[in-house]
Amino acid sequence: MLVGGAPRWALAAIALPLAVAVGATITSRRKLANVSPLMVVLLLALAMTLLQLLPLPRGLVAALNPHGIELRERGLALIGSSVGGWQPITLDVAGTLHGAAMIVLMLGVAFIALRITAADKGRFWISGAIAVLAGACALITGAHVGLNAETLFGLYRPNEATPTLMGPLLNPNHLGGLMAMGALVSAGLFFHDSQASVRRVGWAVLGLVCVATTMLSQSRGAALSLGIGALAFVVTLAGQRWSAGYKRRSSTSDMWRTKVPMAVFATCVLALVVYSSAQKVSSQIIDTRVTEIGDRHSKFAAWRSSMTLVEETPWVGIGRGALEPAFTRVHNASSFHTFSHLENEYVQAVVEWGVVGALAIGVVMMWLVLSMARRWHRGPLAAGALSALLAVATQNAVDFSLSLPALALLAVALAATLSYVPVEDVAKHRGRGESKSEASGRNDWLRRGMRAALAVSLLGAGTVMLLPVSRGVAETHARMAGPRTDYATIEAAIKAHPLDYLAYGRATDVLLTQKDPRAIEFLRHALLLHPTHAGLHRIAARLLLRSGKPAQAALEYRLALENTQAPRRLLDEVGLQFADLDIAVRAIPLDPPNPEVIVKALVADDHAALALRWLEAVLDKNPQAPQAAALLLSIAQKIHDPAIAERAARLTYAATSTFANLLALTDLLQKRGAMSEVVTLLDNIATMDARPDERARAWMLRCDALIQLTRIDDARACLRQLALAGILSSAQIQAVTQKLSQLDHTAPTQPSAPAAAGSGTSKP
Repeated sequence: MLVGGAPRWALAAIALPLAVAVGATITSRRKLANVSPLMVVLLLALAMTLLQLLPLPRGLVAALNPHGIELRERGLALIGSSVGGWQPITLDVAGTLHGAAMIVLMLGVAFIALRITAADKGRFWISGAIAVLAGACALITGAHVGLNAETLFGLYRPNEATPTLMGPLLNPNHLGGLMAMGALVSAGLFFHDSQASVRRVGWAVLGLVCVATTMLSQSRGAALSLGIGALAFVVTLAGQRWSAGYKRRSSTSDMWRTKVPMAVFATCVLALVVYSSAQKVSSQIIDTRVTEIGDRHSKFAAWRSSMTLVEETPWVGIGRGALEPAFTRVHNASSFHTFSHLENEYVQAVVEWGVVGALAIGVVMMWLVLSMARRWHRGPLAAGALSALLAVATQNAVDFSLSLPALALLAVALAATLSYVPVEDVAKHRGRGESKSEASGRNDWLRRGMRAALAVSLLGAGTVMLLPVSRGVAETHARMAGPRTDYATIEAAIKAHPLDYLAYGRATDVLLTQKDPRAIEFLRHALLLHPTHAGLHRIAARLLLRSGKPAQAALEYRLALENTQAPRRLLDEVGLQFADLDIAVRAIPLDPPNPEVIVKALVADDHAALALRWLEAVLDKNPQAPQAAALLLSIAQKIHDPAIAERAARLTYAATSTFANLLALTDLLQKRGAMSEVVTLLDNIATMDARPDERARAWMLRCDALIQLTRIDDARACLRQLALAGILSSAQIQAVTQKLSQLDHTAPTQPSAPAAAGSGTSKP
């Protein structure tokens, strides 16, 4: 409920009750009889994350990640700082601290949940708590939507998020993932034995509310994962019913009297809920195309770009939570979309922990998965938990919901209902001899010490989350957002996130206002960290113009325009800064996805001449660009430039060969007096495919051209064919008849073009 646990203060608030819960078990004589693979997975992840925070000799760290360490040292050197001879592996200490704190919280939840789930009743209450929390989140979201709330609980206004549904989880994919989990867990609770019918109705209502919210979230990944989880639930439940290993506690008559009618009713209601709320998400799934895989703005392109980071540091990774500041350097589309997470937990694990760490976690994770899968036959609760965890695992192949405490902690608790181990009293195993008693005493102290260490770690994680050292990239950006950010704030941001481009860009702004020559070095380093940022290239272009280097400035403007979503201000600046149109054309990309946007912006800001010159350059590069030619023709006609208009008309007709473009070209040729070419272009007018009115107009144009060439016989034949073509109106027929009568009183005809060419001279 604390905004999904995303803010640092929310993590601290979660850590406190967890520390109290773990601390209460320090003196307990009950212990886990075996090692749960769930604890092993989390302990291994925590160990690797802490290793990334541990200062190591500079030579060793540089050997493991030479490029990243060089960038970090170069950036810190700009502010006169140094990391010394011992450096951490992670490229962003604050992000890795956040990641370590998150894993510590997961360890606390796993420890408490494993003690509870050792009993059947404990597994029921854990599953019930998850279903109730998910249902409460859905109801709170529905209340906010019903009230058209713009703030969460009337207190918190989202700064960067633009939620589809206002609720505790602002990201629609995260909300949909939690709802899918809640729906499947509620289904398992609905079929659980030995509970009152009223309680079953409650689980059914919670499940339906969660399904409806999943669909309303418009998350394709959540909807698909819910479908996969539902299929797995049905298959698992059916297998349990038919398996000899599953012993039903209730009689067959009881099942047909209570469960089946309620299940049928719930299914009907579910169908109505899905039908009424799934229209938008279903249309999004239908609209999903394979072309998204090749789109450089998609998450698939981000996954491909992340492999550059893996190649640079394959052994130890860039550091857990260090992706956001390091990723802009390797992803060209970062100027349009920045990624705080790769939206694929499996790829992100490889990038942040390295190949070795990801493989180690993967091996232990397989142990965990197998241990949970072996309990598939343990009743509806196990079926619900397995299907819910499958849905979470499926969604996180295209999302990062496990990076949010709201889902991660609940997923850990749910995993504990399947990976539980027996809990026993240590007093039962104490021997009678002195040596055994001493060994048992040492084990007691070791066990208490480990529990105390976990409690202290939870308190430490919560404390760290309240300190400035754990301030994330988004918070740091917010602190530098003001126009009057001082240099001290920027220095602190560089020390906290030495690979964050924005701090160096803001330093460039501040130093330029102070006319400090160091601004250029900060700008160069910012461009190293974010090579496609439009604002940085714009600053570079202005500096080059001041230095009297217009050609290089044009290149920087071009890079800025290639990587901006709002080109109008940049285009206006190009039109004002460059008096030479040839240089100005170099500042504008020649292969934009939508040239009309550029042309409209230039014309609207009184740069029509530049628009014309740019379109000519586009057509010189790609003559088969009909949209550019059509735009060129339109602008040329507006500013009455017949030469450019004719060239554009020729290029347009060559690219498209449509009858409308042919008419536009012949009209321009007639105005210029090029009647011979008009006749040639319209020579086959009788067989051309066009509307009757268009063909009649073009045919008349050809006849008029023959008359002006004084080819009277050819003109008379042209008019007679036109009159017999059956495409003229009565008024047009009268006009043709009038022209024919005029031709009968005209002087003798001039020989046709081929005859004149053959005789060499002509007679009057």
